[in-house]
Amino acid sequence: IVVMCQFMHASVVDASALYLQELSRHNYVTPTSYLQLLSSYTELMNKKKDELGTGVDRLSKGLGKLQSTAEEVKILQADLENMKPALEQAAKEANEMIVQIAADTELAEEVRLSVEKEEMQATKKAMETQEIAEDAQRDLEAALPALEAAERSLQTLNKNDITEVRAMKRPPTGVIYVIESICIVKGVK
Repeated sequence: IVVMCQFMHASVVDASALYLQELSRHNYVTPTSYLQLLSSYTELMNKKKDELGTGVDRLSKGLGKLQSTAEEVKILQADLENMKPALEQAAKEANEMIVQIAADTELAEEVRLSVEKEEMQATKKAMETQEIAEDAQRDLEAALPALEAAERSLQTLNKNDITEVRAMKRPPTGVIYVIESICIVKGVK
C-alpha cells in the first residue's frame, strides 16, 4: 500500500512538471500533500472496511437465520411425519362424515317432501272443512227463519189446542211431525 502511495505521489510530481511546461502554471507537491493522500487513503480504507464488516455481519446473520430455519423445517417435517397417521385418520373421519351428511341430507329431503305432502293434504282437508262449515252455516241461516216462525207459533199455542190434539185418535201426518219436532226441541222422548 505504501509503495502504491509513493508511486501515486511520484506520478503527481511528474504530472506537475509537465503541467508547468505546458501551461506555465505551478502545482506544488509537498510532503503535506503526501500525508493528505495517506490520510484520505486510510479514511477510504476504514470506510470500506466498515462497509465490508457490516456486510459480513448481515451475511452471517442471514446465514444464522437460514440455519435456524432449516432446523425448524426439519423439526416441522418430523412433527408432520408423526402427525401423518392422525391426519390420515382425520381425513378418513371427514370422508365418513361427508357420506353421513349426504345420507342425512337425503333423509331430510324425504322427510321434507313427506311433510309437504301432509301439509297439502291438511290444507285440502281444511278447505273441505271450511266448505262444509260454510254450507252448514248457509243451511242454518236458511233454517233459522223457520225455527223462529215455529217458536212464534209455539208461543201462540194454548192448552185447548193440546187437548184437541190428544182427543184425536189418528192425528194428521203434519201434526205428528210438528209434535215430534217439538219433543226433539224440548228434549222429551
